[in-house]
Amino acid sequence: MEAESPMTLPFTRTDAFGPPPLLDIRDLRTYFDIPDGTVRSVDGVPYRVEAGETLGVVGESGCGKSVTAMSVLRLLPTPPARYAGGEIRGAPTCSTSANARCAGFAATASR
Repeated sequence: MEAESPMTLPFTRTDAFGPPPLLDIRDLRTYFDIPDGTVRSVDGVPYRVEAGETLGVVGESGCGKSVTAMSVLRLLPTPPARYAGGEIRGAPTCSTSANARCAGFAATASR
């Protein structure tokens, strides 16, 4: 029996009538286009933070912690960064219709 992928676990929800998460990130991808090619700095990152939860991100130096956080907040300069895809829900400061820096992500504000 094969174990379920940890990438899918944060998005399993048993209570369909509960409040939406404060932050729901799926398949976040941020790439850097450099002369030698493309660096996939953040490639398929999921996060889900419910009300009352705290998220801590830990990892080795250079593993993408800061780039991930800066991608969610759209703080990376483009170029060289490229918001290659993903979905962010619950980020009230980002709306694809109101903010050009959100291009590349399907971002929606939670209700």
